[in-house]
Amino acid sequence: MEKIEKILFWCMILGFAVQLFWMGMIIFGGEWIYSFHSGLWGMDKLIAKELFMTANFIGIGMWKMAVMLFFGVPWVAMKIVGK
Repeated sequence: MEKIEKILFWCMILGFAVQLFWMGMIIFGGEWIYSFHSGLWGMDKLIAKELFMTANFIGIGMWKMAVMLFFGVPWVAMKIVGK
């Protein structure tokens, strides 16, 4: 039981690390990321930059909810049951 708690905890930490990296890339390098993707697929003709940024922030929020749902809630539940 303790091993599963540790696994869930580290999965949650790594999930939040991915989220922070993604958020940092979008906040500090959003222009570069957008230009890189628009250069690859001609996305500037299809999607405005604001829509691209909005889609990324929605993705970050969904990622955060998934990490909490699949790793955070079970970890807290195991901590409560283990006491």
